[in-house]
Amino acid sequence: MPKPYYTSQDEKFTLFSGDCVELLPKLNVKADLVFADLPYFLGSYGFMMG
Repeated sequence: MPKPYYTSQDEKFTLFSGDCVELLPKLNVKADLVFADLPYFLGSYGFMMG
């Protein structure tokens, strides 16, 4: 299994960083979501101003 990038304290979710095409076959789970935050910064609604 690949090394997680981050695991929540309650272990309800785990983040992996890498190419999902390479990572998903190595995980022994079904994926409900693959979130790709490319240079578009979708996770933070763009650059924070202020």
